Amino acid sequence: MVKKLVLFLLLALPMTTYAQDKIAYINVEDIVMDMPDMAELETKMKAEVETVKKALAELDANLQKFADAANQAKDSLPEEEFAKKYEEFVKLQTKRNEYEEAQYRELQEKNNQMMTPIRQKVQLAIKEVADENNFTYVIDIQNFLYVNRNATDATSLVKTKLNIKPTIAP
Repeated sequence: MVKKLVLFLLLALPMTTYAQDKIAYINVEDIVMDMPDMAELETKMKAEVETVKKALAELDANLQKFADAANQAKDSLPEEEFAKKYEEFVKLQTKRNEYEEAQYRELQEKNNQMMTPIRQKVQLAIKEVADENNFTYVIDIQNFLYVNRNATDATSLVKTKLNIKPTIAP
């Protein structure tokens, strides 16, 4: 009889702890996009992208001039000279493409570096809200297909913690 009672308690104990779990969900993307830091990041990144686009446009214009000049001189150049010009054009084009790839990698790295403090702020706010409200779990709603109505939407709590003004739906 004692064994049955102990077994029952061992089986029932975990179920009582599950019943005490408080689950909250948030929309991380919504929080991040409403942060003032994010608007600043987007402005800086747009400026960086424009700088890269201008540099690439200049390289493209120089490549086009080079190609036009080579094509105009095609008939007057010996075949060997034209082959050298073509080879030089291919090298310039390769350098241009490598430059573009390097610049976009650098832009991605800058974006990641600038996003790190934003992510850290959001993570800290989520933790603080979870601790203050005794949430056992806080999940990102975008990663789930269904959330039970017993779960709490903590998005506004996290936004308040981050001093983000509530957005009004149109």
